[in-house]
Amino acid sequence: MKKVTFLLLLCITLPLISPAQERERRVLSNKVRTIVARDRLDGWYAAFNIGYSPIDERNSVIFGLRGGWVMGHSFTLGLAGNAFISQKNSLSNIPELNRYLAGGYGGLLLEPIIMPRSPVHFSFPVIVGAGAINYWEGYDTLSGSASVVPANYHDLSPFFVVEPGLEIELNVSRFFRLDLGGTYRFTNKIKSNNFAPDVLQTWTAYLNFKFGRF
Repeated sequence: MKKVTFLLLLCITLPLISPAQERERRVLSNKVRTIVARDRLDGWYAAFNIGYSPIDERNSVIFGLRGGWVMGHSFTLGLAGNAFISQKNSLSNIPELNRYLAGGYGGLLLEPIIMPRSPVHFSFPVIVGAGAINYWEGYDTLSGSASVVPANYHDLSPFFVVEPGLEIELNVSRFFRLDLGGTYRFTNKIKSNNFAPDVLQTWTAYLNFKFGRF
């Protein structure tokens, strides 16, 4: 008799327990995450990128590193740096002498992330910092010329930069994300006798490879 009573009670209570557990899961999933909460899930990442930018009407390659603290999955605070070098440009009076533009910049990284849990989502990185640009002239030793022209570095010019961007981000795995991004650089007027004051104010397209705990 006791067994029968126990089975009857179990059959009555099971349908009541299941909805209650479901309601509890919903409450926990909708719980607001706060900055000081002990159960908040912060993370970090380190990344490198490679891209293209038309600098001084020449094809240029961009290399970059960045990293930061990911707060609540939706905002990154960190540091970023980029280096660039342009395609060579031969001087008309000395065909063997090539001129390159090169430089770098870096600073604070601010990156809001929209819908971070979605497999495909967006982020809006912004770099605020400073850098320097110069050009150097080097002799093309493969030209067969008997002349000797030493490499020279000219006109190192500093600048301030603000570079906002947009990235389409793919959650490839728990620890790896792939971004297709684009940015536009804004700088102050660069003082130089060899290139325009707005030589760096142009767009960049790149691939970004992120590794970390997101």
